[in-house]
Amino acid sequence: MIDIRLIDYLSGKSGIRDKSLIEKDFILQSLLVGFAKDKYFSGNFVFKGGTCLVKCYLGYFRFSEDLDFTYINQGAFKGKSENGIRRFLSSEISRLLGIVGDISKAYGLDFKAGKENKRYAEFGGSNRFLTLKIWYVSAVSRRDQFIKIQLNYVDLFKYRFKKLAAKPMIEADAKEAEFLFPGYAGILLAKPKLMAYDIREILLEKVRAILTRRGTKARDFVDVFVITEKLDKDMWAFKKDVILKAKFMLKYEKYRQNLKEKIKVKRWVKPGEEEHLLLKPLKGFQPFLEEFYPFLDEVVGEVLRE
Repeated sequence: MIDIRLIDYLSGKSGIRDKSLIEKDFILQSLLVGFAKDKYFSGNFVFKGGTCLVKCYLGYFRFSEDLDFTYINQGAFKGKSENGIRRFLSSEISRLLGIVGDISKAYGLDFKAGKENKRYAEFGGSNRFLTLKIWYVSAVSRRDQFIKIQLNYVDLFKYRFKKLAAKPMIEADAKEAEFLFPGYAGILLAKPKLMAYDIREILLEKVRAILTRRGTKARDFVDVFVITEKLDKDMWAFKKDVILKAKFMLKYEKYRQNLKEKIKVKRWVKPGEEEHLLLKPLKGFQPFLEEFYPFLDEVVGEVLRE
């Protein structure tokens, strides 16, 4: 359990009142430090998703509480039979689970490396998609909480990766941190470097998630908005690659069914639904949505026709 005095200190320093978010971000940062130090993990997995977006690119316009990675060497599956792929994945996943278990133990977190316990690991797509849950007792709520890590072993990459530093939500003063919290200073001050998706790749994935996820999540729309604002481009410039990324996942039936359900959607996000997510106000989000919806409708139609 993290010392509650550290959480109180970071809350006072930042003005963020929700201490559970501060605690969770500290644990996220701890895990990223561990992953960056491990040669196998850092050499075989690329950081992506909403947490990558806020830590490596845009800062904390919203809080993100999951970690997402993709297996880098997609060529490892070429020429293998389905049985060969299963054997390969079984070996790779066993190694990964052991690493996650060791890193979790080093930071006082709860993770068991076995494949059969659904409290810690769930598999999908013939083991090509993996969800891990790393548990901890919250110093804030005194209840069990978890960090979710999602890993894809298959994907289509459109842009080169970058090695980037993952920044904490709250940057501490070095002398102060080392004096007040010497046992935590290594994490407080760390900015671990990992291979990360290009911000344009994150954009493509976010739109694909909107299209193929069961239901909708306002955070995906917020992320698409802030990325397009950062790039100073609208989504039509990325239409071709969005379609390619979406079609890549349609070999998995659940994603195809989820996409078909999107034909029925009339309004993707309720007005104001995004507000509880934000650490900073967004200007121009609603006008963006009105322009984005026709793009989504057109892409859904084109993907399903092909």
